[in-house]
Amino acid sequence: MKKVDSLSVVIPMYNEEYYAREVVVEVIRAVSSVTPRGEVIAVDDHSSDATPVILENLVSGDSRIKMVCNSRRLGLGGALLAGFAAASNSAVLYTDADFPCDMGNIRRAVELMEREDADIVSAYRSGCLRESFHRSVYSFVFNGIVNLFFNPGIKDVNFSFKLFDREKLNALRIGSRGSFINTEIFVKAKRSGYKIAQFPAQYLRRTKGVSKLDNFGNIFGILREMACFAVSERKRRPFDR
Repeated sequence: MKKVDSLSVVIPMYNEEYYAREVVVEVIRAVSSVTPRGEVIAVDDHSSDATPVILENLVSGDSRIKMVCNSRRLGLGGALLAGFAAASNSAVLYTDADFPCDMGNIRRAVELMEREDADIVSAYRSGCLRESFHRSVYSFVFNGIVNLFFNPGIKDVNFSFKLFDREKLNALRIGSRGSFINTEIFVKAKRSGYKIAQFPAQYLRRTKGVSKLDNFGNIFGILREMACFAVSERKRRPFDR
């Protein structure tokens, strides 16, 4: 049975001054209740607000907090890959700065990974009483398209609460630099025979700041990456599949 004896939590941030301090402090608290060997890696994706200053102050006061500063905006995928590269522990959890769910779910994810001997644990929205109609439609359509064309068998591909075995994650050789990164991870994980466990988590709607994902530019970027990935998959030799 898998044992999660150390944990790194990666939080990508772009202009998250309203959430930066709150989420890092809460994640540190949650991780400390699970393992004494924990760290938070906050990735500042070239923010133009006070996010970098807030993170620098947090780092100076707690050795468990690390900060990665991107010299230019890389997008979700680029920020996550930078954070994953900085992680030093046996398991890596990724979540967003705007509290997509209660951070108490960190313990649930770790326990599920250990109990199921899973390589990846992915949460999915459940009982989303506070989710907007627009977000509900977006999630439903996107998950439908992904499962139709790539069939990763994941209930909520883009929900930002995922736990990985770090060595298994690094072995996937992820190339996406945008929001398609979640789909690429699951498609390659399934192909590699990884065990993926899923659990429901109450979705918490953003109450401060502005979402960086639900906009036309981001959606277009996902579709572009999806098309390129689909073409590359078709070109793969049969014995590579």
